[in-house]
Amino acid sequence: MSNSKKQELIGRLQNCKQPDYQKYLRLLKIVTNSNNIPSDEETIKAIGENANNTIKYLYMLEEKRKIDYEINRKVYNIKNEIDDKLIQEVDQYIKNNEYVSKINDMRIMILSDIIKENESKIELQENKNEINEINKEVKSLHNPKLKENMRVYHLWSDGEIDSTKGGEIYNMRSTFTMKPPITKNGSYFSFPVLNDGKDNSQTYAIIEENDAYMIREKMKKILNVN
Repeated sequence: MSNSKKQELIGRLQNCKQPDYQKYLRLLKIVTNSNNIPSDEETIKAIGENANNTIKYLYMLEEKRKIDYEINRKVYNIKNEIDDKLIQEVDQYIKNNEYVSKINDMRIMILSDIIKENESKIELQENKNEINEINKEVKSLHNPKLKENMRVYHLWSDGEIDSTKGGEIYNMRSTFTMKPPITKNGSYFSFPVLNDGKDNSQTYAIIEENDAYMIREKMKKILNVN
């Protein structure tokens, strides 16, 4: 048997486009767990006939894993000459993956658009515990006495970090944005101080500069923001 032919098949399998199931599943969970997402035709199309809820989707994903395992087992365990039947099977496997990937990518795009359009209405149920942990951490770091420092840093519930002069002139001088918001919806997180001039959904905390940047990175991770 030509080892080069076996390596060629292995290479084709390794380079074969795979559907991003994990991303689709994560977006699907957000949509199906949110009570305020409209049940329109686009949503139904995005969820798909074979994945209209998480249980069916997980079953489909498990079946796909079995198929992946079986085709790789056949190719990697080749000991004799490669027959045309196996080559055809690999060809069909690759074509199927390309086809499913296109559908999966389309559904990801539709779900992403739906989530973006309804950002202010979505309750991030899958991240509720993580959000609560952030709120607790910010509450523990919030320190109004920091207003006496030369510079005072605010972390807002939309992820914005701003800075102003402290001491006797606190809130009497310009405020400078150090980092922009990471979400239009400032109600995901709940910080200790109520809004005093920004959008009504906003809250903020007075914390050390390094802590503000650290918490903001955690917020970005929870909200899946780059």
